[in-house]
Amino acid sequence: MNKDLLNFLDSLTCNDSNIRWADSGPDYDYFNICADKLNNLKVKTILDICCGRGSFVDRCRKRHGMEAYGIDPSITTKDNLYKGTIESVLKNQNLLNDFKFDCISIHNTLHGRQWQNDELISILQFLKKFAKYIVISDPINNEDVKLTGLTNIHSFEGSHRGKSTNHRIYKVN
Repeated sequence: MNKDLLNFLDSLTCNDSNIRWADSGPDYDYFNICADKLNNLKVKTILDICCGRGSFVDRCRKRHGMEAYGIDPSITTKDNLYKGTIESVLKNQNLLNDFKFDCISIHNTLHGRQWQNDELISILQFLKKFAKYIVISDPINNEDVKLTGLTNIHSFEGSHRGKSTNHRIYKVN
């Protein structure tokens, strides 16, 4: 494992969160399809921020042998899963130095709470700096923050039987 990445992952700490995500059948279907699409893009390294129980990380590792890592406040014991939040990732990003992931995923994250403009801009700047591709859920609820510097290369069907937002894969320009 890259030394910079290891230092970064080891530095993540956070207070526990009361948010708990329970995966459903449609989630697993989406995780499989997304892992397949990323494999087709030759993605080898993935960071899944707010990974919940780590199901997407597991899918990427087991289905395609990708080097996948997850970060979530509720994680304590699984391989390649680290305890942290978006805030702890942004706070410790200097430890990544020049390390780049092929893909960073934050699906089901940007639409889940009322983000402030500066928070969203910081998240998007981090994603664009450290990834070739990003997977996010649209829409971002604040229309003042534009997805500049990104090209949508794949849109998935709505998750949760069409009741949720669409997930998209973007290429960082």
